[in-house]
Amino acid sequence: ILRVESMKKMYPNSGSGRRKKENDMKKKRWFLENGSIFLKELIADCNGKSIPIRSFFSDQILKATNNFDSGCFVSEDAYYKWYKGKIEDRSYMIKKFSEDKVTGNRVEEVYNDIVLSIRMSNHSNFLKLLGCCLEFPFPVLLFEFAEHGVLNHRGGVMINGEESLLPLS
Repeated sequence: ILRVESMKKMYPNSGSGRRKKENDMKKKRWFLENGSIFLKELIADCNGKSIPIRSFFSDQILKATNNFDSGCFVSEDAYYKWYKGKIEDRSYMIKKFSEDKVTGNRVEEVYNDIVLSIRMSNHSNFLKLLGCCLEFPFPVLLFEFAEHGVLNHRGGVMINGEESLLPLS
């Protein structure tokens, strides 16, 4: 034990401290990269008009989703997953893009999806985008909570991972 303690004193940035610093640097890099792309797309689409959405920290997202635990999982699409979470006593639908599935031209589609979400936020048939977190490889989006579930690509409603098709009449 004494030897481990003396090693920690000699090399204070080794072990978990170094990992934390590396993780902090990754978050900062993602924040800057995502923020610049996000801002560029947003300004181009909104003609310079201000669109207020809240910025969240990754710690808040991870806590709200219990580290994106399956118990918080709602639905999945080809390029993203929906989770439910609660931050400061408010329920949110949290959209996380899949890092391993978004490559090449799909990266631009992520940012187009964000801009489209902002544009459609005032429409009554779309979830309202309330905020985002730029401290992940792709921005994580926070929408108003969909208490009746979310529509999937086949027109079914996803509630707690279970699909229920809507009636035709």
